[in-house]
Formats: sequence, C-alpha cells, structure tokens
Amino acid sequence: MQKTNYFFILVVILLFISSNSNAQIATPSLDATILSEFSSATGWREQSTFGATIISGVVKKDETYEDYAWDSSTNQYIKANKTKKNLTTNRDISYLLSSNPTGQLYVETFKAIQNKDDKYSRYDASGVLEYQTVNSIFNDQSQINFAYRFGGKNNGYLTAGAQYFQSRYKISYETTQDDGTGTLTTSKSLSQGDLSGMGASFSVKYGTIYMGGGMEKIDDPETTSRCANSWLNTSYGIALASEKDSGTKYRAEYSRKISAESVVSDQTTASCSRSTDHAPNEEKATAIELKISKNADWLFRYERKVLLDYSIDYTKYSGSTSTTTSTSESERQYDSYGIVLTAKIGWVFGFYYIMGQQATKYTDLVSNTTSSQSDNKLKIGSYRLNFGYVY
Repeated sequence: MQKTNYFFILVVILLFISSNSNAQIATPSLDATILSEFSSATGWREQSTFGATIISGVVKKDETYEDYAWDSSTNQYIKANKTKKNLTTNRDISYLLSSNPTGQLYVETFKAIQNKDDKYSRYDASGVLEYQTVNSIFNDQSQINFAYRFGGKNNGYLTAGAQYFQSRYKISYETTQDDGTGTLTTSKSLSQGDLSGMGASFSVKYGTIYMGGGMEKIDDPETTSRCANSWLNTSYGIALASEKDSGTKYRAEYSRKISAESVVSDQTTASCSRSTDHAPNEEKATAIELKISKNADWLFRYERKVLLDYSIDYTKYSGSTSTTTSTSESERQYDSYGIVLTAKIGWVFGFYYIMGQQATKYTDLVSNTTSSQSDNKLKIGSYRLNFGYVY
C-alpha cells in the first residue's frame, strides 16, 4: 500500500492559498474582481463588486534521459534511453463579493473550488510503462475580510481589519509499478482534511503612499495520522497609488509574507511524524498597474511573485533524533500579464496569462558544498479570465 505523503499535501494546499494572493496588503488592486490578500487592503476599496474568475492551465514536459538497464542476454547492465513524462492540469473557479454595507465598514467574501491533476510516467527504451503516479487534488477554499476606514470615506488615513479563511482538501493517489515479478500493479489511497486561519492587519495612508502589515495564525488540526500544528505568517507591504478622483490611475506595491517554521515531531512525548512539521517559506510579490480612461477604462497589470520554500534542519533542535545531512531551497517564480476592460459602474472583463519556472538549491551539511538544479524547461502556463459587475 502506498504511504501517504502528507508534506506534499500541505505544500499543495499552501500553494493553492498563495495563488489567490496578489500583492494586496497595503492597497487593493485596481482590478476590482481580485481578492485582497489582507483585510487592511479591503478598507481602501472604492466600489462594490461581484466578480468571478476562471483559471485553466496545462503543463506538459517529455524528457529523454540515459539510464542503466539489465540485459538478460549478456547478464550485464547496459545504457538505455528512457523517457519521463509530466502532465499537470488545473481548473479553478472562484467568486468574490465586495461591498460597503454601511458607513466606513467594508466587507469581502470569497469562495474558490480548485482542481489539479498531476501525472508522472516513466517508460523504458521500448516505450513500455515502468512506473506511473496520478495525484488528483480538490480544494474548497473560503475567506471573509472585514475592514474599517478611519477618517471618513473620502479623507481616510488608516484602515484596520480582520479575516478568516478555511481550506478543505481531498487528495487521491494512484500508483502503478512493478510488483517485483514483472507485473504492473496499481494501488490507491485517499487523504482529506482542512486548514484554517485568522488574522488582523492595518494600512496607513500618507498622500499617495500606503504602508500596511499584518499577522495570521494558521491551524493544521490533528488527524488519525498526524499531530496538530500551528504557525504564524507575518506580512508587510508598501505601495504608491494615485488619488481617488484622478483620471489616469496607477498603483505599484511590493509585499512580503514570511511563514515561520513550526516543528512538533521529536519534540513531544506524542508520536508525531515529520509530515506534521511546517517548513519555513516566504513569498515576495511586486505588482504594477496602470488604468487609462479615454473612450473606455483600460487596465494593464503586471505582477511578479517569488515563492521560496526551505527544508528543515532538524539538527538544531535539542532532543531531536534526526541526523540531517543536507538542506534545500526551492524557488518558484511566476509572472502574470493582464489586460482588463473596467468601468466606474458596469461590467468588468479581464484576461491574464501566467507563466513560471522553478529552481532548487541543495546544501550538503557534511561537506559544506552547494549544488543547484534548474528546471527552466518546466514552464508553468495558465490562463485566467476575470469578469464581474461594479456598482
């Protein structure tokens, strides 16, 4: 029976969550259909909006490599060209409702249904399947933001807010491999659970400069296979945005989110697997937006997001039974290009193309040497359609 990789589950779910963040900690996007990452940005919204987003993408990579295969006729290993194939598809749909129900109170509600399929196959030199894994991931994410703007709707200088999110996931695994007798057998397993979190944030405005920050606590509850864990995410952002009533509008924001390491395995009397531990990571995002109002309101948007994932060095924990010999750092970079037909009151339509790549660095703690592996051929391409109504 295949062993469930819970660390893989957590990385996938956190990646889903981060895919909805768009450098919106100090200010909201000029694309009113995009969710504010923190409630502090929600408080600066100028309009009420109902919007929906559809994301679709396919990543395909075929690679031929040299390996050694046993030749029974000569009773020796010989070089053979084998083939690896990776196929990833994702299909997401979400909706957003933002409103100003009363006075200086602003509210956003968000719901997303996300599906992703990862398929990895390995074939021998004759094209016969040797090994295959298929992981199907379903995630149901909800978030609500509350924010209050101090100083009035037209002359506000500070926003403060709170938020709550929940992510329910279900992942099915299917593995096909040689059972040791030359026969391919298939095993299946299923895992499911949920993550939740609460946070608070603020944003200060001085002229066209905005500065914001916040914290959120993430809870990963106990299951029959894992211990409970929790950790803190700290975020900050600085932005430059045009005044509310200006004609041509602009917005530029840089933000950073740091997710703290949280280790519970080997540190308690309970039997906790390392899949329970949360490895540190961070996200850096830069967004640049320009809205030109002429015969119509056209918004041009670019964003770069860099995600850094670090492995845990267990040797620094007293009482740990680990003998960690190496650590790794994985960097994923995503670039998003968008054009949106928007309006002060009326329909909004947007199109985005998202592309990315990945690189990994390994450090040997014994020899104190570093090596890098770049996977620039693995281009991550997705299309995103936004539409909604501003009122």
